[in-house]
Amino acid sequence: MGRGRLAPLPGKHGYRKTTGRTADEMESLFEMLPEAGFCFDAGHARQIDPTMGVGLELLRRFGARLRQLHVSDVGTFGEHRPIGYLTRLSFERVAKLIPADTPIIIESIVSPDRAKHEVDQVKLAFAA
Repeated sequence: MGRGRLAPLPGKHGYRKTTGRTADEMESLFEMLPEAGFCFDAGHARQIDPTMGVGLELLRRFGARLRQLHVSDVGTFGEHRPIGYLTRLSFERVAKLIPADTPIIIESIVSPDRAKHEVDQVKLAFAA
């Protein structure tokens, strides 16, 4: 299991990481890897903590290290879904801490006729 970093998890992927999920855990990783950056997956952060409190702390402490932002709504089994109203409100809580030049990767699975709507949802959530 590689230094205790992954734990068995029944389901599609088989393992879930056991470190790097909180600001304190990230701090110890950044101490070992001072040049490292990170990707913030807003959908998965919201899945674990709908208040986005952990995400806010990560971005407050390490926003300068942010390299990419991944967004989508995330279902119970980790599936990427279109961004709903409550998800968008959660994303708005962290938006002010996302540096303007951060690339945003939209991971939502939508039909081609819904793609523009999904992009509009992301623009609304992360508008400066």
